[in-house]
Amino acid sequence: IKSDSANHVKKNFFQIDVADLERLEEEIGPRLAQKMIATETGDLSLGAVINGLKYTTIVFPSLKPRTVFTIVNNNIKTVVQNELVAREGMKRNYQQSENVRHDVNVWMDSRRSRLLMKAVTDTVAVGDDEIDAAVKLNIRRKLLDERKQQTLNNYLGALGRKYNVTMDTAKLRSVSTTTTSMVTWRTIGFGGRILAVPMVVPQTQWIRGMLPEKTINQ
Repeated sequence: IKSDSANHVKKNFFQIDVADLERLEEEIGPRLAQKMIATETGDLSLGAVINGLKYTTIVFPSLKPRTVFTIVNNNIKTVVQNELVAREGMKRNYQQSENVRHDVNVWMDSRRSRLLMKAVTDTVAVGDDEIDAAVKLNIRRKLLDERKQQTLNNYLGALGRKYNVTMDTAKLRSVSTTTTSMVTWRTIGFGGRILAVPMVVPQTQWIRGMLPEKTINQ
């Protein structure tokens, strides 16, 4: 956050986003499987806790170590709380009810989508010669992120062509938009809450890769 504070400030608060947590997962690597939380109904690994943090909003009024320590711990408690509530619901067989199956499927589709996109971008690498040049310019991460995004755009464009996706651009242009936040939360008891639906990262540039190439007559 300190190295890139400008992109981590929202409404005068410092915020950790999903991309930060995903980079943390990459850096920790094999340690993700280590046990972090012990409960009688099953332990939670470090990776499971970090993944749970992706569905919380982690913000800091300042970057004082004690403040960061306290807020991160409170968010970890929320992750544990959500896990315990979910396990109790499973114990009572709530997962078989129609409304729960509908909601869970929405999250499962989102998770499958994220896993597939991650599998695609994980194939991207930057060569040693590129790394040396990029490090000197302090843009190694930016270079890799741009290459991952381009690879994802190409992949999504190929899927669009494969499944004959068509779009009514005139109707799309007529859709009104707003800058008002439309995020909706769902309370889950004990003062906890989760997003009502998964947060989707906008992907728009892939449409360029799906469109047929224009020919120029000379």
